[in-house]
Amino acid sequence: MSSPFDPPKSVDSPEKNEEAFAEQVHAELARARIPQIGLGGCFGLMGGLVVLVGAGVMMTGVFVGGSASEMAIVFGGGAFYGFLGLIYLVPAVLLIRSALALGGYIDDRREQVLAAVRLQRQFWQLLGLMFLMIFVLYGVGIVAIGVLSLGSNLESTFEEIADEIEP
Repeated sequence: MSSPFDPPKSVDSPEKNEEAFAEQVHAELARARIPQIGLGGCFGLMGGLVVLVGAGVMMTGVFVGGSASEMAIVFGGGAFYGFLGLIYLVPAVLLIRSALALGGYIDDRREQVLAAVRLQRQFWQLLGLMFLMIFVLYGVGIVAIGVLSLGSNLESTFEEIADEIEP
């Protein structure tokens, strides 16, 4: 009894089956190219806006004024935010590169399919590393903000105690 998941049986040569399979895979990848891969890459390019927002926050930290520690905290937060924006840009560029690789037509479909699959594999490997790195960076950022705010609170508490002790 045959299953719908069995490979198609043909009396043709294996080369023709491989070519037909490569054509089917290429057709499916090409159908997914524009709406999913390309659009996802374009949305990812908005990470460039995050870089600009980070630069704006850094400028705010420099020019608004206040104590040196407040300026350093705002500047560091803006730098951190801008760095995260740069991290978001890398997968977007890989997605767009993958979409463009599928768009070109060459004589050897098998090579084109293999190139597209390689690019997708690289993208998903990089995306996994990016997710891990983003989680670690957010954790470090949260801990750093907590330590800095706790340190500034302790400093003001010690100043209040010193004022109460000294007449």
